[in-house]
Amino acid sequence: MKKISLISLVALSVISCFAEVNLEKQDFLIKRTLGVLKYGHYSKLNYNDELSKRTYDAYLEKLDFRKQFFTEEDLEKLKKYEYLLDDMMKSDNLNVPDFNKYRKSLSDEFEFYKLAVSLYTERIEQYKKFIDSYLNKPLKYFENDSLEYDLEKRPFVKNYSELELRWTKILKYQVEVRYLDLVEEKAGADSTGKTYRDADSSFVYLNASNLYPEIEKEAREKVKKNQDRWIKRLEKRDEEDYFYLFLDALVNSYDPHSSFMAPEDRDDFDMRMSGSLEGIGATLSEDGSYIKIVEIVPGSPSWKSKELNKDDLIIKVAQGSEEPVDITDMPLKDTVKLIRGPKGSEVRLTIKKPDGEIKVVSLIRDKIVLAETFAKSAIIENENLKERYGYIYLPKFYREFNPKSGERRTATADVEKALVDMEKEGIDGVILDLRNNGGGALMDAIGIAGLFFDEGPVVQVNDKIRPPEVLKDRDKRIVCDKPLVIIINEYSASASEILAAALQDNQRAVIIGSKHSFGKGTVQNLFDFDRRMGNKVKDLGRLGTLKFTIQKFYRINGESTQYKGVEPDIVFPSRYDKIEVGERKLKYSLPHDVIPGTSYSLNGIDKNTLDYLRKESKKRIDANVSFDDVKELGNFTAQRQEDSIVSLSLEEVIKERKDIRERNKKYKEDSKVKEYLDIVYTNRDRDKLTDEEKDELDDWKENLKKNIQIDEAVFILHDLKNIQ
Repeated sequence: MKKISLISLVALSVISCFAEVNLEKQDFLIKRTLGVLKYGHYSKLNYNDELSKRTYDAYLEKLDFRKQFFTEEDLEKLKKYEYLLDDMMKSDNLNVPDFNKYRKSLSDEFEFYKLAVSLYTERIEQYKKFIDSYLNKPLKYFENDSLEYDLEKRPFVKNYSELELRWTKILKYQVEVRYLDLVEEKAGADSTGKTYRDADSSFVYLNASNLYPEIEKEAREKVKKNQDRWIKRLEKRDEEDYFYLFLDALVNSYDPHSSFMAPEDRDDFDMRMSGSLEGIGATLSEDGSYIKIVEIVPGSPSWKSKELNKDDLIIKVAQGSEEPVDITDMPLKDTVKLIRGPKGSEVRLTIKKPDGEIKVVSLIRDKIVLAETFAKSAIIENENLKERYGYIYLPKFYREFNPKSGERRTATADVEKALVDMEKEGIDGVILDLRNNGGGALMDAIGIAGLFFDEGPVVQVNDKIRPPEVLKDRDKRIVCDKPLVIIINEYSASASEILAAALQDNQRAVIIGSKHSFGKGTVQNLFDFDRRMGNKVKDLGRLGTLKFTIQKFYRINGESTQYKGVEPDIVFPSRYDKIEVGERKLKYSLPHDVIPGTSYSLNGIDKNTLDYLRKESKKRIDANVSFDDVKELGNFTAQRQEDSIVSLSLEEVIKERKDIRERNKKYKEDSKVKEYLDIVYTNRDRDKLTDEEKDELDDWKENLKKNIQIDEAVFILHDLKNIQ
């Protein structure tokens, strides 16, 4: 295989107009990044053809995630580089003394710049002209045509002629959706007297020969405005942007949690990792051309809305009633500026769910209510069982320091206090709810586990350099010895998986919930090139920061929580049962594997006990119509993901919109279950609460009463108590 310099290849790929670039800086960053990854990344991955292909695919995906610029003809030319990068990574010949001389020596077929970025920027210019011509007149809205809406399933077109046809489909669909949105925003009638709503307040969309012409024109204008903004963002990229894009693709190829942050991204890193963005309370990251929610902060507007989840993609942002801004390919820092705003103001986010559903979520910017991030507890009674069970909801594992009082508040201390208080009330068992708990302080996962058993191991941490380290709870006290059930779902991750796994392995708790947890079982570290290198490379300017995976978590039985997550002893129906979510959905995730387990004691919830609990639970779930509704929603969710080809006939687009709304309306009505439970005690003194806090506590209690998962958890505890 012919070898050429990696730095030369990258240099060629990032030049906008054959401008001179800082080859010394690029050479330094590539060499150092590869060196750190080679010895520091957990996988110790060899630079082979697989890595080359991953990097190649990741780079092209970052350039053309929506598959609307490159064609199969382009890819056939670019394909020559697919398995070449690993050979260049192995080569020590990374320096090019005379770049211009080297560039001239390359044949056209090996000019990565010309075949990738040059073609890419040329297509951007072509697309810009196409938009102007296509959107300046009414479109043919009622022709039978279709578009693959799932970008991962969408193929590249064969040639430029087919590319133009794809552009017409993409723009047409956007205009149709915008037209319907505008109709629904209107009231009264248009200038010709056509009303926007029927007598029953349903929307009137009109047919092929009877559109609202003013709204149709407005829809085209708004789509064009959004497309123009997107094109301007792409045109602002310079040679250094393309270089960092390539470097990030290279690092992404190791695993989805490893990345390279350009200097300006590092400036925002503290904000991104603090767990909140001012105003809405969500941690965001770039994901292809979109912005992905990676964490919802308990107590925040995002959390309170109950409409946003981890892995949702944000595709548009609107201020109050203003026109939404398409944020496709918008840098994270610019997206944050749109989302931030004064307390009390409205921001509307257009969200794409993992199953492909598009919905608009309205949020009122506000400060995060810290009390909502802390553990909550209650005592639950079931009128049929005549028993009392403690319930603890833990949204995250926290260690908060109060600078005014000098006190530290921890999840372990709060859970312990709740257990002690509830024990005084004579509880028969405990439900620990870890649903949507994305993790946090590992020390508190270990500490909380230790509240339920004598001292012993909780988790193993492995870096592949030293023998695995066993982290133990060394407190011999057992704060609670009552029967224990832990509820998890697909978004229980990291530290919550460690806690659930430890109590499952030593047979102390019955784990119930969705078919698996998230599967985030890795630890990342930062390598700040600017800080580490100091004055040695100050002439190169700011360099950036490498984030890479250094460790994996393992259960005390030896299994990793990575990828596989925690599988419950008793599975509840979930809307995500038939689609992939969590770590297993991410590209290049590190695999699940097994190391030797450590010694630990067992607490008696054996196979026979679990078999009995499963059998009894299945009878109740099968007879519960509310769980049937969840199963139906799961089927609907999977079907939507499967049927990702959308019709471009406006009549069909209208029909689909109405069908989805009818389905969601039916689900909401069907899911209004009776109040199964009675909440008789909470650990908050109501007299000391503000009116707002009282209202929030009342809402929380009302939701508990109607929660079918918690209701079934009570019955499982009842069965466990009786069999033990």
